Amino acid sequence: MTTYIFIGKEELEELRAIWREVSQGKEKISLSPEGARILERYLSPLSQKDAVVVAVPLEARLTLEGAAQILGVSRPHLHKLMEEGKIPYHQEGSWKYIQAQDLLEYKERALEEGLKTLRELAEEAQELGLLP
Repeated sequence: MTTYIFIGKEELEELRAIWREVSQGKEKISLSPEGARILERYLSPLSQKDAVVVAVPLEARLTLEGAAQILGVSRPHLHKLMEEGKIPYHQEGSWKYIQAQDLLEYKERALEEGLKTLRELAEEAQELGLLP
C-alpha cells in the first residue's frame, strides 16, 4: 500500500534537520515536539506490512499520471474532474499539470462531501426504520 503525505515547507525543513543529525551518525538526537509529531506522521504508515510512504511537497507540480495515482482514480476520470473545474490545472503546450496543494484541497473537499452524503443516507435509513 502506498500512502501519500502532503508536506509543507516547515515540515520539510524539520525533516531535513533531523536527517542531517541522523546522517552524521549520531546515536541519539534530540527532537522537538513538532519533530516527533512529524516523524510519527511519516513512520506510522510504515508500520503496516508492505507500506510505502511518499512525501509530496505542497509546492510540487504533478503530472496527470501522478495526480491520478494519488487520488486513486483513472487519468480519464481525473481529466473529467479538471474539465468540470473541480480541480484547477495549468497547461504548458500539450501537457497539463496540477499543483499538489490544489489536489490536496480537492481530496479534502471530496472526503467531506462523501461523509456528508453518508450521514444523510444513514439519517434517511433511520427514518425509514432500516437502521436502529
